Amino acid sequence: MAKFASAQQGWKEQTGAVMSVELSKLFIGEVNVRRSPGDVGDLVESIKEKGVLEPVITRPVGGRFELVVGSRRFEAAKIAGLKRIPAVVRPMADEEAIIVSLVENIQRRDVEPEEEYDAIMALRKVN
Repeated sequence: MAKFASAQQGWKEQTGAVMSVELSKLFIGEVNVRRSPGDVGDLVESIKEKGVLEPVITRPVGGRFELVVGSRRFEAAKIAGLKRIPAVVRPMADEEAIIVSLVENIQRRDVEPEEEYDAIMALRKVN
């Protein structure tokens, strides 16, 4: 049983655990590709009606949580008056966090070319 618990803990460290995180403990750092959330009006209304349906992705930093993916959900949740949102909390180095943020936003096809360029330049600095 101890072997299973150890393997399970290793898996959690790699994939992250979903937690309910206070918005006051979240911050948008330099690894987040998106520089501006844009218009979140429709998202605010959706969150008011249904809540945050997909957790944001964060990494622990000094007792707080740096937002890697989900800055639009974070901003919309604040406007909607939420106090907590679901978040995947996963330790990540800067390079991994930038890659995760960039890939997520490129897949959604809503990242601005300047944001994509800035993320690629940030990756070059890390390496």
